[in-house]
Amino acid sequence: MMELLLGKPIAEKLLRKLGEDIHASHIKPGLAVILIGDDPASHLYVGLKEKAAREIGMYFERHFFSTTDTEENIVETVHTLNQNAGIHGIIVQLPLPNGFDENRIIEGILPEKDADGFHPTTLEHYFSGDESSQPVFPRAVSRLIQSSGQSVAGEKGVVLVNSELFGRVMMKTLELLGIRTEIFQYKKWETERGKLKGAKVIVTACGVPRLIRSEHLSSGSIIIDGGITRVGDKIFGDVDIVSARDLSGWIAPVPGGVGPLTVASLLERVVDRALHP
Repeated sequence: MMELLLGKPIAEKLLRKLGEDIHASHIKPGLAVILIGDDPASHLYVGLKEKAAREIGMYFERHFFSTTDTEENIVETVHTLNQNAGIHGIIVQLPLPNGFDENRIIEGILPEKDADGFHPTTLEHYFSGDESSQPVFPRAVSRLIQSSGQSVAGEKGVVLVNSELFGRVMMKTLELLGIRTEIFQYKKWETERGKLKGAKVIVTACGVPRLIRSEHLSSGSIIIDGGITRVGDKIFGDVDIVSARDLSGWIAPVPGGVGPLTVASLLERVVDRALHP
């Protein structure tokens, strides 16, 4: 039977500590979010970040733009936030609507205010061995793997993603835990899905509901499902957890796995930048 790796209890413990650190420091960290368009999931996620931020005593700004706003206006807002001493972290909520240059907007953020950790300069530092530059989603994944209590050093890991860059980031993350890691992209699913068999650690972030079933897995695996997809009023992950539940092992489910811990890790990064500039 699969054991659940729940992110919420770990996130709640982290958020309590962050709140205590803010209270003791008498410094109010500030987070600004750039939100473009009317995607319901994006608005939901920003709302969760705002709620958690305010609960720990963090200052929060939401900058909303419609799809008819110009990219120049958005970039100018980012530049203004860069100059605001009360804002210690800036995040662009992804995905962006069609017609907006994600790279241009994110690259406009000062690296020291990069809250998400995917600015090119931040990633350059991370790939060069600076673990403090670890992006927030990979940090949440790492914590969930460790929460299984299993020894993973020297074990085989597989990362299944859509993006080559994101795959490289996750590969670096698993390698820091001593995991021998392979990457393959979803477009090669039909020819490379056999790599999942025998993997001790699997991280998936494709956004293809219930893609991975029990026949693709081996017992004893640690699975971190980061493939969040909304279908109607329900949220699904990449793993068909009903199909896989009779296998032994550990799984971070969707919802309730990596999501809450990613939010907490985001706020941790902002607090760190405010209290230890």
